[in-house]
Amino acid sequence: MSDEPNLGPNQATWERDALTRLAGAALLEQRRSRRWSIFFRLAFLGYLIVLGVLLVPKDLSGGGTGPHTAVVRLEGVITSSGDA
Repeated sequence: MSDEPNLGPNQATWERDALTRLAGAALLEQRRSRRWSIFFRLAFLGYLIVLGVLLVPKDLSGGGTGPHTAVVRLEGVITSSGDA
């Protein structure tokens, strides 16, 4: 004798359908989680880039960042023998 009753083809498919829906839901949740994690990583990277741009000094030449010592007005041609 068999312990399992004879089930028709339609009666036995509910188990397979339930398992398929469960696996599909798990895959969908993993996909959503992965997308949100990528979004937050890119948002954090964008935040760091904006913060870096704002904190880097505008003048990257290295000179002229301190106060001026003097302002000299020059008129005419500059020569070694003449007055400036």
